Order: sequence, then C-alpha cells, then structure tokens
Amino acid sequence: MSVGTYRRHLSNGGWVVAINLARQVLALGFLMVLVRAFDKEAVGQFQFVIAAVGLAGIFTLAGLGQAVIQSVARGHPGTFRTTLKWRLAGSLAGSVALAAYALLLSVDDPMRPALIAAALLFPLAHGLAGWTDVQAGEGKFKLNAIWQGLAYLLSYGGMMLALWLGTPGILWLIVIMKSALAVVNLAAVRTILGRIPRDAAAEPGALRYGLQMSLWGVANTLGNHVDKVLIFTFLSPAALAVFVIAERIPEIMKKYIQSLRVILIPGFSRRKAYTPELQRKIWLVSVALSVGILFVIFGIVPWLLPLAFTEGYGEAVLYCQLLCGTLILGQVAQTQVTFIVSRFDGSAMRNVILISNLVRIVASLILVPIFGILGAIASTALYRLSTAMIVTLMMRRYHPTEGAA
Repeated sequence: MSVGTYRRHLSNGGWVVAINLARQVLALGFLMVLVRAFDKEAVGQFQFVIAAVGLAGIFTLAGLGQAVIQSVARGHPGTFRTTLKWRLAGSLAGSVALAAYALLLSVDDPMRPALIAAALLFPLAHGLAGWTDVQAGEGKFKLNAIWQGLAYLLSYGGMMLALWLGTPGILWLIVIMKSALAVVNLAAVRTILGRIPRDAAAEPGALRYGLQMSLWGVANTLGNHVDKVLIFTFLSPAALAVFVIAERIPEIMKKYIQSLRVILIPGFSRRKAYTPELQRKIWLVSVALSVGILFVIFGIVPWLLPLAFTEGYGEAVLYCQLLCGTLILGQVAQTQVTFIVSRFDGSAMRNVILISNLVRIVASLILVPIFGILGAIASTALYRLSTAMIVTLMMRRYHPTEGAA
C-alpha cells in the first residue's frame, strides 16, 4: 500500500472519528440533561419511542446503502437515484406502521402524540438518509462529517435547549429531533442529486443485492431493538431507562468501530481476494481494539457513569461493564463481515444476518422475561459469539484466504 493511500485512509478515518466523537458528545450531553429533567419513567417512555422508530427502520430498506457505497466506489452514481425512490416508498409504510401503533395506545398516554409526530416526519428524517452512502462511496468523508455534524447539532442541541428553557414533553423532543434530521436530509439530497446526471444508470445487480440485504436486515433491526421492547413490556419504563444508560458507552464504542469499518468498504471492493496479509492486519487491529475496550471497562466506566447520569443510575455500572465486555467477542469476525459486504455476496451475508439475529431474538424472548436486564446482556453475548462462528464458516466457504498454506 502506497504512502498516499495510507494518508488517505488516515484522513478518512480522522473525519469519521471526529464526526462520531461530536455525535456521541452531543448524545451524551443530551442524556445527561434528560435524566436530570425527566424521572426514570419518562426517560424510559422517550427511549421506547426511539426504539419504535428504530424498528420502523426496517421499511427504509437500509441494505440499499451498502449497494450504493460499493456502486459509487466503482463509478456508478446512478445507483443512488434508483435506490432513493425505493427507500422513500418504503419509509411511507414505516409511517403507517408507527401511526397505527400510536392509535392503539390510550388517549392520555404521552407516547401516543410523540409516535404520531415521528410517523409524520419519518419519510424525510429516515427515508432520505441514504445521501451519506453516496459520499462514502466517493470517499468524501469530510463532506459527510460536515453535513452530519450540522444534523446532530440541530437535533441534540435543539432538544437540550428545549430542556434547559423548560420541561417539554416527549412530543416536542421528538419533533425537534426528527425535524432537524429532515431539514438536513432534504438539503443534502438536493445537493447530491444536482451533481448526478439524470440519465446515470444504476450498476447491474446493485438494486437486487441491496433489496436482498434489506430483507435480511429486518432480522438485524429486530435483533437490535427486541431487548428494549421486552424490558419495557415485562419490566417497566424505569428499567428501560437504566438499560439505555448502561448501553450508552458500549454503543458509543460499537458505533466507532462500525463507522471506521465503513471506510474499508471502497478499498475492499477493489480487492480481488482475501489475502494472508489482510488477515494479519485485521487480527492486529482486533487485538488493539480489545485492549482499548478492557481499559474502558475498568478505567472509565466505574467513575464516568455515576458522574454523567447521577447516582440514581448507579446500578447501571455493572450492566455497562458487562455490555462492554461483549464487544470483545468476535472482533475479527466483525471486520471480516465488511469484506463479505464488499463482495456483493448476498448468500453469505444472508446466512450471517439471519442465523446470528435469530439466536439473539430467541435468546432475548427466553432470557429477558426471566432475568431482566441480565437476560438482555446474555442474549447480546450469545449474538456476538454466534456471529463470530457463522462469519468464520462463511469466510471459509465463500472467501478462503488466497495463498494460505
């Protein structure tokens, strides 16, 4: 790899780290303000609305994003125009689902108007989010950082300002958050469409691959949110508030690791095979990440959580440490998944997503009602272990190491 390539990866990684740092600082600041302005019951209700919106994300066909990144990296920007129509159409179905659920709630439930507002803003706030994939495929991570930074500043900053000025209900927090995302999405999509020729064709096979990934992604979305729904349902909104605080730091680390892997996709897309050299580098990175996670578990979590979220959430410390520990499981496999994604390999990804998330969903359904938050943590650990196992099998079957003895 040339010096120029190393510098480009370093620059891209720097922008990805910078924007994620900004987002996580804002999200952390918002939660710090929220837990001081709302009681645990209200915090849990707000987080349940966020989880419901996350579940509705299955309708936005997010798997099309991976197809766009790869297609644009290979010189096919027209893929974005094609996928945008599909994502918008799907997001309308997401709006209907959110509104229908809201109407099932009692009239005096504070989550009802918040869910209706989320439903109305859903297509613009989430259906148009695919513009980041175009610029990731182009390698314009700095531009992505600027646009995303504006969205985060408006959403989290707006909610914090509202909480400082008074005591807005869940409804207004959702309106502020989703309106900010919608405004930035509209501006970014308009800018990007302006530089993509109207007659630009989609890359053959990209739409089909993206739709397949979106279908398999349903299991992933359910797996990501089922524990929150179960904790809210079988325990209480207050218990959900504690769990959300506990997963704050591990979620920050997970998002960092995932975002850094995004910058590898364009390079992986141009590689012809999985080589021993690439495997060695992935192992070294995984070891470094694991050491960093251990430092966070024992050196940061015990004092940061009570300081950031008050002693009222002190019980979340142990849960947070356990959740951070699950991130160490399957580090190598998680990076290998990025290589599989870069191959347009729908079969391997289908197996990885469906099997690992089936394990997580079934484990959550069994363990959360019995063991509560500890059950949710156990299901997360089982999910990461099953992911590592299935990724290893898929790499051996579909992408064996070239030149290995």
